[in-house]
Amino acid sequence: MPLGAIAAAVVLALAGTLVVAARAAAARIGQAAPEFTLPDSQGRPVALAELCGQVIIVDFWASWCLPCAPMLPALDALVRRYHGNVRVLAIDIDQSRDKAMEFLRQYLPEPLPWLTILVDGAADVLARYGAAGMPAVFVVDADGTVRFVDAGFSPEGARDLEDAVRRLLPPSVRAAEQDSATAAPPDAGCTPGRSTAAP
Repeated sequence: MPLGAIAAAVVLALAGTLVVAARAAAARIGQAAPEFTLPDSQGRPVALAELCGQVIIVDFWASWCLPCAPMLPALDALVRRYHGNVRVLAIDIDQSRDKAMEFLRQYLPEPLPWLTILVDGAADVLARYGAAGMPAVFVVDADGTVRFVDAGFSPEGARDLEDAVRRLLPPSVRAAEQDSATAAPPDAGCTPGRSTAAP
């Protein structure tokens, strides 16, 4: 076999291995969310494991992603409605921090304390989650299990997202939705894999 053909076969084999590995590590409904630690917009590390005990929305976005523009305000409104009982990790995959910050100033001028912007410029975490499009949203329950996955943005998808979040919240929270949020976020301390939320 010619050397060029052998090299091509090796490349294809490696590519196939990477695809299989990425699929195996993808975040799937009913399975544990892949762990990660990323810097926030100020460079401080934030780990998913440290937020166990809360309902978490993991949202992948970028400044060049047009459907991402309405998603961030929709997430902001959802967090306000549930008065800090939901935490959003909005993961930016831009390589340019300036473009990302400009995008945020335009579409999310007043973010909430519990809507955290994280930076994944190399898109490593995006690949680990196996996102099928942008924006990509994953809802993680208080035990760290993926309960909802969606890609793209539409009014119907936003409603499905809110329904998924509502089902994971205590009945008392579902019955008392708030239009504004002024309270501090709930205590994030818990034992990984053990829920602190009401059934």
